[in-house]
Amino acid sequence: MDFHIMISYNQKSGTDCMNKLLTELKRRGYKVWVDVEQMHGEIYKSMAEGIASSFIIVPLVSEAYELSPYCGLELKHAQTSQKAIIPVKIEDYRPPKDSWLSLIISHRRYYKIFGDFDETDELIVGIEKELKKCKTDLQPTKKSPTQESASNMTQRPEDQNSSFGSSHHPEDEEQDLQPTKKSPTQESASNMNQNYGKLSTSMTDERSDQQNEGRMASKMEFHIMISYYQKRGADCMNKLLTELRKRDYKVWVDVEQMHGKFYNCMAEGIASSFVFVPLVSEAYELSDNCELQLKHAQLIRKAIIPVKIEDYQPPKNSWLLHILSDRSPYKIFGNVDETENLVVGIEKELKKCKTGI
Repeated sequence: MDFHIMISYNQKSGTDCMNKLLTELKRRGYKVWVDVEQMHGEIYKSMAEGIASSFIIVPLVSEAYELSPYCGLELKHAQTSQKAIIPVKIEDYRPPKDSWLSLIISHRRYYKIFGDFDETDELIVGIEKELKKCKTDLQPTKKSPTQESASNMTQRPEDQNSSFGSSHHPEDEEQDLQPTKKSPTQESASNMNQNYGKLSTSMTDERSDQQNEGRMASKMEFHIMISYYQKRGADCMNKLLTELRKRDYKVWVDVEQMHGKFYNCMAEGIASSFVFVPLVSEAYELSDNCELQLKHAQLIRKAIIPVKIEDYQPPKNSWLLHILSDRSPYKIFGNVDETENLVVGIEKELKKCKTGI
């Protein structure tokens, strides 16, 4: 890891904010990756290496950022690479609920730097906290003002937890010795380079697709979306799918409705369904994609009806237990089959939703 932070931005909308943050972060001794300084050689490989060699990715979120295929690939790659992501809003813009951007950052705490808002100091504190979690040995070249004045300053109050979709402002609502084997950075660069290569041949169509998909009204087309981890939940998903369709329910499942861009499809599936049914297992909890789906469903206030497909209890400090602790799961595993009770529960929830489909 060579950099503390990588700033991801759309040049047309984010250059001024990028320069401001770059100056402030460097003043505090942080090593920052930005394209205007570190871009060299092949563009796509450089971007992938920037993500792989940074602990934290800071996307400067705007409408132009969401519509940019390049920004989309960067942030999706950061999510897939399990980088810490700290979003910054640089304009008064809220991504649509069915957009790829909303799926990735809707559950994250964000900071505002636009108009009368300037949360740069709060952002720095958030970055410092995240770097402590990363346990990086890469130290700032000089102490930050927070570190320098720790002995004579009152402690900063704990930041209020917030998410991108629910703002914290009252007025706003993811053999080392073998020379032929690629390093993680090289592998990451190779994977992202392939993605960019495919993209470059259809840039106009991609931009048009993202504009259309990002702006479509969330039409409710499905009664239920089943969320599951494929290697562990496919059998139960197929069983439920058959049973629900016998009762004429419209069900969203990835093996049938997945088309085009992954994050867009997932966000649209959640937004266009009344009830969200996660098939809970240990593998589900450990899956980044399953976590994104369930957190997004909770954020946009979908009815969530969990189903346990194995005798597994999430740890007390897990994200999964936090979401499901106040919900009674149905059981479909071993000698227990509560499919009939589950269907009754779904019917009750749909009556509350007053669906017309």
